[in-house]
Amino acid sequence: MSSNFRLSVVNLLLGMCRGTPGVSGALRGMGYRDVWINSGLTWDGQDRSHPVFVLASRETRHSLFVEVTGSPEIDPGRLERYTRLTAVELRQGTRLSREQTETYGVAVIGRHDHRETLRACVAESGVRPALILKTADGLVLDANPFVKAALTNIFRPLLPVDWQTVPLSWIPFDHESGSVEIAGVIVPEVVRRLLHGESGIEVDDVCRRQVLWGLTTDTGRRKLRERIREVLADAAIGEMQRYFALRGDVIEAAAPEDGKPEAGEGKSPVNPRTLRIASIRFARLMARLRELEQPDRVSDTPVDQLDEPLDGGEPDSSSASTRASSEGS
Repeated sequence: MSSNFRLSVVNLLLGMCRGTPGVSGALRGMGYRDVWINSGLTWDGQDRSHPVFVLASRETRHSLFVEVTGSPEIDPGRLERYTRLTAVELRQGTRLSREQTETYGVAVIGRHDHRETLRACVAESGVRPALILKTADGLVLDANPFVKAALTNIFRPLLPVDWQTVPLSWIPFDHESGSVEIAGVIVPEVVRRLLHGESGIEVDDVCRRQVLWGLTTDTGRRKLRERIREVLADAAIGEMQRYFALRGDVIEAAAPEDGKPEAGEGKSPVNPRTLRIASIRFARLMARLRELEQPDRVSDTPVDQLDEPLDGGEPDSSSASTRASSEGS
């Protein structure tokens, strides 16, 4: 499960809308699909990092704007902006249809341990958003029922979720994710491309292959690119320096020590299994560095003892970052 609270909740809702096995299909059964608004809303002049996330249904003729926050409070003024929206503006500035904008509401999703402060923020808002709280057992509607009773019934008394086993990989990371989560996706991806003879891989190309790139805002893309480049740079001067180098914004296969060319023409710099293990060791090393800052998350597995791929096999031809598409949007 992602350590990024916002991302874990968004991925759960995506799974519910897109029919992910092991996730409740209640939202999909009501016709709700995920819609991402990365520009075009005149009421939001702020420089947003995240797109506006909407659950929209033609069947129920309803759209739900979702605000996910891991903070103890949410600015009531941020919620007030929704009162200025009109159905006409939504249809003109977004991909929402007439049927989807007949009625609409707002939901705030936060942590259960922030219940009191979030309830106070919601109470100050004139929009009266539904307040959904994430608990150890799932999601529960804590205040302000939805206008659609069937939607309210999904989250009351509780929408059970096993956070340890539920698939949450539609969007594997964003710019707020930890380095280990980002590295766990992009380093194996870069390694596979090098194994197939590519070189001169641009950082921008790595970015464009990530699902969130096409969904997020301009500011979100800028921040995502910064994080991806940062992680690649750390990898290139650390655990992965014998496999690739980052020169400017271009990833090159590392020059072999014996001076013989080893990349290109289908050749690989090293044995594929060795590269696979190295990428996993890098991710584990990043995890260990994070654990030093968070002692309560320390793993019992020494990095130097990790000598088998985590999935027990060779890398697949498709990466986690390319599994999701705009389907259901």
